[in-house]
Amino acid sequence: MEQNTHKHYKGDSDGDAVDSSAHPLNPALDTNALKCWGKNGNGQLGVGVSDNRGDAAGEMALLGTVNLGTGQTAAQVAMGEIHTCVLLTSTDIKCFGKADQGQLGDGLGYFSYGNSSSQMGDNLPSVNLGVVSQ
Repeated sequence: MEQNTHKHYKGDSDGDAVDSSAHPLNPALDTNALKCWGKNGNGQLGVGVSDNRGDAAGEMALLGTVNLGTGQTAAQVAMGEIHTCVLLTSTDIKCFGKADQGQLGDGLGYFSYGNSSSQMGDNLPSVNLGVVSQ
């Protein structure tokens, strides 16, 4: 049986680490930009393809940031085995990866986001929690 490991990390000037549990790795940088690596068969890294990242020589040096949308940056990251949700500094939430059980909160429950660059950025919908801000 394959051992699944992932960590998510919110990096700031103090280098605070947060949580450690199951599949990909997603550190938020000092700029609140997000980089992800690890297993990616369902687009859970949000890099626009479904190839794993960090499993071949030289890949880590070439990691790009996850496109969360124009002017959007990560405040917090939470991950499941096959999906990732990001609380943005704008307080919106965006999720990507596999959605076969409603993990992405898109109301569809079957569509995956993150396997194509056209699904990310401004095209990645925010989760509608039905809350009206004041």
